[in-house]
Amino acid sequence: MLLNSAESNSSDQSSDSLNLRWDSIPIWVVDFEGHSRYGVIEYGVACLMNGGIEYTSSRMCSAIDQIPIRETAVHGLKVSDVSRFPYFSEDFEVWVAMRNRGLFAAHNRVVEDGLLRKTWPRPSFVPTFLGEHSYTATWGPWIDTLVLMRHIYPQLNEYALSALVSTFGLGLELEELAQRHCAPERRRWHCALYDALASALLLVHIGRQPGFEQMPLSWLLEQSRSRAADNGKHQGELFADL
Repeated sequence: MLLNSAESNSSDQSSDSLNLRWDSIPIWVVDFEGHSRYGVIEYGVACLMNGGIEYTSSRMCSAIDQIPIRETAVHGLKVSDVSRFPYFSEDFEVWVAMRNRGLFAAHNRVVEDGLLRKTWPRPSFVPTFLGEHSYTATWGPWIDTLVLMRHIYPQLNEYALSALVSTFGLGLELEELAQRHCAPERRRWHCALYDALASALLLVHIGRQPGFEQMPLSWLLEQSRSRAADNGKHQGELFADL
């Protein structure tokens, strides 16, 4: 059965923990602006809970090296813009605390996971949310909206974040969220919180679709792996593997 965490109890937690609903724990949708060479210089976090965005956070971080002009042209940040802020590496406890409460998500998780591991190779032991007493010393498992969209909508030609927001008519909702949560000068693509909000909206969009409202968290994680054989399956067929 599908299990809402609010209804779980100690007697059935072990057998039903794999079927936790996707909206029963915090999903921290994250986006970084930065590079392994000069580090994370901006991060944005949109916390998904109960099927919606409940909380956001964002900050600039000092660069650990020079930022190439060509990359400033993309994200709009220079060393002088971020030099007064603490380094990203000072926020280890913040990121471990988030990961202890829920899971991370990103659009193309390779980038965010790589920058996290470049800064801190691993957290302390954190729950996987995939079984009772199941822990890991990694930042994953990750939910990846890029891979998810490829599995659920294999017919699309473009899976860039901006293209998906346009395809599913999420632009107005994104702009409304940006007005509330983003600094005025950071309400555009390649700004960390703006991109994190866009990625979060893709998960919200999936959860709004008929039959997906109660999708298991374990299904989201499984579908965040690259499995070309699943392309073209309907929702019922996808859930049937669990």
